[in-house]
Amino acid sequence: MEVNRQLYVFCLIVAFVGGLNWLVTGIRSMMEDNETVDDLLQLMMMPQQVSNIVYFLVFICSTLLLLPLLPKM
Repeated sequence: MEVNRQLYVFCLIVAFVGGLNWLVTGIRSMMEDNETVDDLLQLMMMPQQVSNIVYFLVFICSTLLLLPLLPKM
């Protein structure tokens, strides 16, 4: 039971950070007249491979958070 709670909290944090990254990227793009801008991971000079792993983690965590809601739809 405790593992499920820890996984849930971990997924919430990862999904929040991913959403915050998208929010900041969207705001920065709008401030630059809707031009393409680097997201926060690219601004931190992370290698693209590390950024891709973070993107995959955000997707997996978001999916895990939504799975319990699917039967209710």
